[in-house]
Amino acid sequence: MVEKDCFRIPEDSGCIKGVLACAAVLFLTQFFGLQVIMGDGSPEWNFYWRFPLHFYGNIVLLQAEFNDLALPVLLAILGIAFGKKAPELLAMPLVFAMVSRLIWIFVGLLENLLYVPGWVSGNLLRLASIALLLLVFTMTLSGRLKQKAWLLLVAFGYPALFAGHRLFKFLSVAALGTRVPFSLSTVAGVAALYLAYGIMGLALSDDPGRPYVWVGERIPCQKAPRRWYTISELLKPKSITINTLLSVATLGIYRWFWMYSVMKRVRYLAEENASCGAEMLCYLFVPFYGYYWFYTRGKRLADGAEKYGIALPRRQGIYLVILLLASDVLALALMQSDLNEFARIRRGIPKDEAVME
Repeated sequence: MVEKDCFRIPEDSGCIKGVLACAAVLFLTQFFGLQVIMGDGSPEWNFYWRFPLHFYGNIVLLQAEFNDLALPVLLAILGIAFGKKAPELLAMPLVFAMVSRLIWIFVGLLENLLYVPGWVSGNLLRLASIALLLLVFTMTLSGRLKQKAWLLLVAFGYPALFAGHRLFKFLSVAALGTRVPFSLSTVAGVAALYLAYGIMGLALSDDPGRPYVWVGERIPCQKAPRRWYTISELLKPKSITINTLLSVATLGIYRWFWMYSVMKRVRYLAEENASCGAEMLCYLFVPFYGYYWFYTRGKRLADGAEKYGIALPRRQGIYLVILLLASDVLALALMQSDLNEFARIRRGIPKDEAVME
């Protein structure tokens, strides 16, 4: 069943294949380029290869390039793992894209690209369009936007505007006899990210009669807790989008508070005390402890939820991949998603079903 006023991706939808195709295009455009050159004769086609990481640049530039390279990988991984189960987590690649664009703007200012006509303004426009897509996507999934037409308008409209603007400038200059290149790969790379969310928008449905997949499910409660009640903190979901944006806005400082909150909830599920100061200190100061923590706590979270009759997947492998490719903020978002799913399902279990000893 789909919740009231909530859009979900039906179980029988094939939209994930489209998302993967867009992620593949976005990834390939990091390595390969295709241009058409016109101006003083017949068009010429230029196909070239480039390595996306330039180690001779400054460290900030390298981070921006790495973010662009990791973005399609994250989109593909989250699409496969959570596209139908928890589509709100696919807002994370958009947050990642926003951070990447902010870094590019910062790099442009450092390199005095402010004086290159349209460079900074173009990146600001891209940043604004990604932020708008993120806002519309999250509001549609939550049911605050009752029509998915707004999501489709942004997801399909911006690529059309971007391609049309680039093509108009290209044809205008070429008509004057000046040789000018038109990068088809750039247009494809920009459009792929938006089209992935447009494809998801086409698949979204609020029909309660269709089958949907959730992250968690009810299972026979074989290890029921002796008391029917649950610690209230475990029943309070936290907004993934708000916590992620706060982490970005505070340059990573807020994620420490978010991490502490997640640590405490996992300990509650494992029927341990809430004292996690030692864990937090190890996480902050011990090298590679974060990899160990996410790998072990992913299993501990699922085992703890099972005691309440709720099945959650064990994501140890996914956590390690996310930590290697992106950051702990995204791994935190995945773990928070499971905790939110536990809260949603647990609040719907009657008290007499919680004690089955």
